[in-house]
Amino acid sequence: MESREDCLHDAAECDRLAKLATTQATRTLLAVAAFQWRKLAEKAAEREKRSWPLVSEAASIAVAGGLVDWVALSAACLRAS
Repeated sequence: MESREDCLHDAAECDRLAKLATTQATRTLLAVAAFQWRKLAEKAAEREKRSWPLVSEAASIAVAGGLVDWVALSAACLRAS
């Protein structure tokens, strides 16, 4: 799945290409594509927020142990699911 930043990058690329387009139809198509990429970016941001505690907990395990304890990391993943 694409990250929020990837989606926003793709939206910006559509905007850039729309400025270079020679027909109104192409500009419109690219504007719609940019709009859809921005909607996907919003969904990706929501998805990233929901997964944030898992990332935080996994980082805590890695820092506290000095090395990643794969058993503890797996347990953290299962609890977050």
